Amino acid sequence: MRWEHPQRGLLGPDVFIPIAEETALILPLSHWVLHTECKEATRWPEDVMISVNWSSTKLQHWHANR
Repeated sequence: MRWEHPQRGLLGPDVFIPIAEETALILPLSHWVLHTECKEATRWPEDVMISVNWSSTKLQHWHANR
């Protein structure tokens, strides 16, 4: 995942994920990513697998709300 910043150009997750975690935006961002990836994967061949990295914040939130 990358973020196209208007002044700084293409930013990798090493730049924007820590900011998302600090500002609590990681939860809605993670939800959007997982939803989007799963939706896209429904159009892929059955033998293609998907891998999504989750932040520790997202995992803790998920575990707490199970």
